[in-house]
Amino acid sequence: RTGACKEVPYQFVKKNGAIIDVLLSGIADRNPDGSIHRSLAVSIDVTERKKAEEALRIAKEALSRYSRELEKQVAKRSSEISSILKYTPAVVYMKDTAGRYLLVNSRFEVLFGVQNEVVQGLTDADILPSKVAEQFRCHDERVLADGASLHVEEQIDQEDGLHTYLSVKFPIFSESGKIRGVCGIASDITAVKKANEQ
Repeated sequence: RTGACKEVPYQFVKKNGAIIDVLLSGIADRNPDGSIHRSLAVSIDVTERKKAEEALRIAKEALSRYSRELEKQVAKRSSEISSILKYTPAVVYMKDTAGRYLLVNSRFEVLFGVQNEVVQGLTDADILPSKVAEQFRCHDERVLADGASLHVEEQIDQEDGLHTYLSVKFPIFSESGKIRGVCGIASDITAVKKANEQ
C-alpha cells in the first residue's frame, strides 16, 4: 500500500526450534509504469537486544520499588528525628565549619528568641550576646581542630539569671571523612549545680 515498511517486529522460528525476534524493513521495487514487481527486505536479529531491554525494564521496576521504599524509610526516620528535636528539653544545633547555623531545634528557638529559618546561614555573633557567642565559637573551634567530641560547661544569661549548660559538641563528617561541621547538644544543669553546692 505504501511501498515501504520500517522495523516491523516479527518472531521467526529457526530450524532448531528456537524463536528469535527480528525487525523487518522493506521497500518496493517498481516497474517503469509504477507497479510493484518485487520487494527488497532486510531482517535484523534483535533477540539479544530484546532480552537486554526486558532485563533493563525489570531492573528499572525493581529500582523504582526500592526507591519508593527508601523514600518511605527516609520520611519515617526524618519524622522521628524531627519529633526528637522538637520535644527534647535539650538545646540542639548544627553549624558548618565556618560557624554558620544549618539547623536549630525548638528549644534553641525559645531560649534565644529566634526562628530556625531565620538563623540558617548566620553565625553566633549575628544572633547571640557577645559573651555567649564567644564561648560557643571557642568551643566549636576546639572540636574542629581536634576532630573529636568535647564535653564542656557553658554559661548563658536568661531572664531569671545565669544558667549553666552541659554541652556535648562533636564533629560532623562527610562521606569522604572530611569534617563538614559541628553539632551541639546542651542540657540545662543549673538546678543540679545548685543542689550540689547546697
